Amino acid sequence: MAISCIGLKPNPLEGLKTKNGWIVVDDFLRVKENIFAIGDCAYVSVNGEVATKTALEAERQAKITAKNITRLIKGEKLLRYKISSSLKKPTTFITLGRRRAILIYKGLLISRPMRILYRIRRSFIESFMKRYKT
Repeated sequence: MAISCIGLKPNPLEGLKTKNGWIVVDDFLRVKENIFAIGDCAYVSVNGEVATKTALEAERQAKITAKNITRLIKGEKLLRYKISSSLKKPTTFITLGRRRAILIYKGLLISRPMRILYRIRRSFIESFMKRYKT
């Protein structure tokens, strides 16, 4: 069992629909007609599944939002968002220290071999950072 103790807490907002302090979005990640919210500030719920607050989800949300903004400009139909890591079936790497990590994939805990999981996690982070290096 893994228990998240991250303690995410949203900032209070006025004038937008929120749930537990996060901005509620539709299946297209829109707050309103042409306004989008993604990542840690958004409450993303699709077909009863709620998205986790992870880099994996935030990056996927950013990609679909970019596509949907382009589609809006062109007058095309928007793409619905599909959650990859939900609260019911999360996907995340957790570093345990001493070059060890565990993986939770779709709710399944994978805890061996810890050193290899740590190396995989590290390579994911390095790849992520290279994509967004300024």
